[in-house]
Amino acid sequence: MFLKRYSSYAEAEKTLCKEIVARPEFITDSTFEILSTGFILTNPWNNKNDHSNYDYAQKFFDWIMTGEKELSAELIAANPWTKRFVDSKGLPDSFSTSYGWKIKHQWADIIRELVEHVGTRRAYTNILVPDDKIVFNVKTTMEYPCTIGFQFLIREGKLIMIVNMRSNNVYAVMPYDVFNFTSLQQYIAKMLKIDVGDYYHIINNAHLYKGDVRRLKELFYAKN
Repeated sequence: MFLKRYSSYAEAEKTLCKEIVARPEFITDSTFEILSTGFILTNPWNNKNDHSNYDYAQKFFDWIMTGEKELSAELIAANPWTKRFVDSKGLPDSFSTSYGWKIKHQWADIIRELVEHVGTRRAYTNILVPDDKIVFNVKTTMEYPCTIGFQFLIREGKLIMIVNMRSNNVYAVMPYDVFNFTSLQQYIAKMLKIDVGDYYHIINNAHLYKGDVRRLKELFYAKN
């Protein structure tokens, strides 16, 4: 898999959307898909597009960093769509779209590993774990985790982050994933007192839903 390098997230997103619209590998009942793809951001600070809700994105990141399981009132107010994650039984232990409660207890070990072994390849955080399988055949609003995990590397004095995605809705959800993870990369780099390096976003299944494909076709190919 060859990953192209981009200086801005907006450019990476637009290129990937165009590729899925124009040359999908598979078309299912609901999606256009490309397998085993991704991109590298050479400037993870440039992590926004011009169509996503970044007030909500920031509140989502702030919630992740608390390590809490329950959705905050501020998060729901910023984007009522998040209520879909809450069913009549509340949020189960398997809910990992928050990521915060899953990764917070791993941070101390990650930081220690990076400090004590600068060249390490072991600073990996797990998101998708065997216990998540309990949501497979249950009627629920909960999601099976889209993120497998992520790795931190220190190379040439900079903190590199590599994110492994099981599945990514490129137009509607990926902007928030990238914002959250690059923000985490910046946070960890600040804790380590080193510069931020490249950000790698690797996707096993990159897809667009057919409704988004129709809209993007109009956007990309509309005659002037």
